[in-house]
Amino acid sequence: MTFVQKKTNHRRIALNGFGRDEGKEKKEKSKASVMTRETVGMTLLLFSAVIFFICATGSYLFGEIGVAITAFFLGICGFMTYPLLVFTFYQSIVLVFGKGKISWGWKLRIGFLLISVFLIVHTATADFTAGTGYGTYLSGCWNAAREGAANGTGGGVFLGVIVYPIEALLSAPGADVGFCGADAPFGIFHSSENAAPRLRQGDASEKARRGKKEGYGIRRGGRGKDARCV
Repeated sequence: MTFVQKKTNHRRIALNGFGRDEGKEKKEKSKASVMTRETVGMTLLLFSAVIFFICATGSYLFGEIGVAITAFFLGICGFMTYPLLVFTFYQSIVLVFGKGKISWGWKLRIGFLLISVFLIVHTATADFTAGTGYGTYLSGCWNAAREGAANGTGGGVFLGVIVYPIEALLSAPGADVGFCGADAPFGIFHSSENAAPRLRQGDASEKARRGKKEGYGIRRGGRGKDARCV
């Protein structure tokens, strides 16, 4: 064996060892990421399930502690807490099992629609008085559910920050009309996105038809020429 062949063999061995080490590192990283994802998913799963159960039962099972926890979460997000907890529960299942994924486009559409609906609900449930200060209004949203979930608002402090200036400017009926109109971009975007693939399919089928007609015409013309020559 020559010196050049020995050197080439040493290089191959070194490269093979490097490839194996790199493959091991990738496997370890993938395992670590899966474990982290599953850990986060299980934590969110337990959290969302327990908080939803407490907020749904209130004082019936957990007494004053249940009322305090319910008042805290309803003070932040109001009745919108319940769909948010359901979404967190679903997302945690996706993280743990990796199945049942929904595209982010649909998540954004559903989220936008829910926020529009709960803005209207918040306008109807929050106690708004003309001339009331911003801080007083938000304090009322925060403390609304202290005596029970039934007294809560649609969106708590989270949506109260948005509703107060609009309701102060347009009044409650005007705010409701504005929030209903906020659903229009959602519908337009949804319909245009669904229509785009259909238009592309229609253009492709039309081009295919034209191609078939042109090919048929060329074949007929060629036959005519051959017939004349004969």
